[in-house]
Amino acid sequence: FVAAMWQAVDYLGSVEQMHTPLRVPDQVIGFDEHKSCRGDRAVPMGDDSNGTTCPANMVEGMTCAAHCTSGAVANGTFICVAGRIRLESVCPGRALVKMGDKVLFTLAAVASRCPPLKQLQSMLAVALEVAQDTVDGVFCQAVKRVPLSKHDARLAGQDTAWALTIGGELNAKIAEAKDLLPKAAQLSDSKTPEGSRFASAMSGALNFVGPIAQLRRPFHMPNQVLDVHASKTCLGGRARALGDDSNGTNCPATMAEGSTCAAKCSSGVTANGSFLCLAGTVRLESVCPGLGSVTLGDKALFTLGAVASQCPSPQQLRRILATALQVDTDTVNGVFCEAVPLSKDHADSAGHPRAQTLTIGGDVTVDADNAKALLQKLAQLPDSTTPVGNRFATAMTSALDYMGSVEQLHGPLHVPDQVTGFSKSCRGSDAQPLGGDSNGTNCSATMQQGETCSATCKSRADANESSAAANGTFVCLAGKVRLASVCGGESDGPVTLGSKVVFTLGGIASACPSPERLRAILASTLGVNESIVEGVFCEPGQEVLLSEADARLAGLPKGIEVTIGGELNPDGAEAQGVLEKVKKLPDRATDVGARFASAMFSHVGFIGYLVHLHEPVLMSRQVMVFIVHQSATTIPVPPPIDRTVESTGLASGYLAALLVAAPLALGMMAVAVCWFCAKYRDTGGKKAEIEWANV
Repeated sequence: FVAAMWQAVDYLGSVEQMHTPLRVPDQVIGFDEHKSCRGDRAVPMGDDSNGTTCPANMVEGMTCAAHCTSGAVANGTFICVAGRIRLESVCPGRALVKMGDKVLFTLAAVASRCPPLKQLQSMLAVALEVAQDTVDGVFCQAVKRVPLSKHDARLAGQDTAWALTIGGELNAKIAEAKDLLPKAAQLSDSKTPEGSRFASAMSGALNFVGPIAQLRRPFHMPNQVLDVHASKTCLGGRARALGDDSNGTNCPATMAEGSTCAAKCSSGVTANGSFLCLAGTVRLESVCPGLGSVTLGDKALFTLGAVASQCPSPQQLRRILATALQVDTDTVNGVFCEAVPLSKDHADSAGHPRAQTLTIGGDVTVDADNAKALLQKLAQLPDSTTPVGNRFATAMTSALDYMGSVEQLHGPLHVPDQVTGFSKSCRGSDAQPLGGDSNGTNCSATMQQGETCSATCKSRADANESSAAANGTFVCLAGKVRLASVCGGESDGPVTLGSKVVFTLGGIASACPSPERLRAILASTLGVNESIVEGVFCEPGQEVLLSEADARLAGLPKGIEVTIGGELNPDGAEAQGVLEKVKKLPDRATDVGARFASAMFSHVGFIGYLVHLHEPVLMSRQVMVFIVHQSATTIPVPPPIDRTVESTGLASGYLAALLVAAPLALGMMAVAVCWFCAKYRDTGGKKAEIEWANV
């Protein structure tokens, strides 16, 4: 004892017994308050899963699995370890599952708090000298606050700290598992290299770290699920081809993870861009542009899994990602967030009663030279210890009621030669000029997005004038010619000019509201008078398969693509304010967007994502009011006869008018006489005489 103490401490003095050693029988030598697990906390995965085989109460070490609807045997098992359900069990259905061996470990520690999970994963990888992506299923649960000794309290700066339960899994081949078991067992021993590295990393990350112990001896579990998130298949029917020349896609009904397909072009040309199946979602775009314009470039794709209270809106998510990655918001595209509610028990375990599992993804347009650097940034999104991850976590926490763990569902990908922009063209012949002096337009046969043109005006030869400039312009926006252009004629009324805000939204809904209802919705949403909302339209497009989350919300497996647009005629002073409100229409994180979505939900039953198909534009000196005056058809009247002239015929034009009116009066008298006669025939006696006399 003395020899060992001298090796462990700098100085050892005298040692004495404080009391005679005692034997006390029938005492508690072991108790684990987390020994059993609740079987309903085992969540099966996969399209074919239908509950589990887990009993309501699972004892330590008990296993169970997912129950497969098809009768197939599930991949992997659940196991109860230290009061917590560990590992995964999958009935894959369309998905592909990667299997392998796992080494499980569970530690107990006393510390000031739990480290972030991404940081904990990194600490464990460094301590065990393994690749970080082989450390899986890490968790840290703060169980309860415990009192500290006086010495530890001075170090911690407070009298109590948290009792933590820390655990995880190591993905390993069978041959490697034997070597990993003793390494994992040494994590709690600071005298070993593994324990020393782990204790040092924990102390560097936290204000105070006390003792660390093994709560369960590490053990080896063969044939377990290593990866299922990135192996889900995609429904090819969710790939939507773009462009006037497109004629469906060549995508199979079920797309394997990582497979690609493209739009089919009626003209036989090769489509621009391709679709990609990634983590169960069809990503990117493929276009047969026809007369439209396409921009190609490189894309970096990512998909995250998270636990949070709700999804941010797409516009909000774009801003969050742009801030985290320090890129322009316009380069962040294709963002999505799909939420699946957790059971009450899992939500409580996550730390929030309304916690949901989120799948978040998107793509970022990038130059080929900068792609590698951007991929590194994307890989850091889940790691709050990095500047990128910290900005992402901070922004998400500010936007949501609750934000929990975040993980990568696959490594970020660089995909070159993809569609980064597509604009529909307009037919110049759709521009119809107004006014008596109009003589066609100067519009090109094919107008590109944002292109303007106007009516051409006739010259007035009688006034020796050259052709005047037209009032107002046409503009091509999202494939439609909008606004009006006028060359007023001599008989036309005046033209009133003013500012117009023009917008076009694209999205998915269950139906279109009527123009009258849409006009009222827009006026109410934007807080403007209904009289300034004009030219509204909602055009239904092709039927599309909804995502699983949207299908649950809509109660239908399919929706329709809708194109919604309109114009507003604000006063000059109010124009900029109205424009800013219109920009917020698709963003449900704003008051304007929330009101618009709520009103659309109330009237059509379901409204999915909404995006601006072009940036809303404010255009000045546009036609607000134009009244076309048509010449009245007049019947010539004989001129009045001069009163000084004697005549044996008509005395004057007035007499002529009187004689023209006389037949009408005689006809009315004849009708009255006929009515009285009929009345007299139909009635008899005194009553008839009295009636006749009264008449």
